[in-house]
Amino acid sequence: MEQFRKTLEKRNNRNYAVIIFAVAANIFYFPRMSENPVYHFVTGMLAGLIPVLIVMTLKNRRVMKDDARLREMHIKENDERLLMIKQKAGSAFLPISAIGLGAAATVSLYFDQTIFFTLLGAMIFMALVKIILRLYYTRKL
Repeated sequence: MEQFRKTLEKRNNRNYAVIIFAVAANIFYFPRMSENPVYHFVTGMLAGLIPVLIVMTLKNRRVMKDDARLREMHIKENDERLLMIKQKAGSAFLPISAIGLGAAATVSLYFDQTIFFTLLGAMIFMALVKIILRLYYTRKL
């Protein structure tokens, strides 16, 4: 259980770093780019990401304080059936490609809005495919 507790602590530290980045970007960087409406979109995405990460971090902290909840979460995360569903649905590839597309979309903001919206559409399409595959394999397995 201590190994899983360390894993949760690493997740919390990553969440803290992303929260700090998102807050700093929203406060210092993106308001200066107000002439382009796409920057408002990115600001909104980051503003939406902040509460999600805060809730995830608080949930992890609460679980880390209670051994019964920690054990329950560990079992849930290591459930062989759910791992098989994730494997069949290609869930391991999605975060890597989503981060890559997100970074490319952010860079494309400086060049062309069409490229940005194309990359955004690709990210939404990938998310929809993941949801559909997860639902399919959840019912099949």
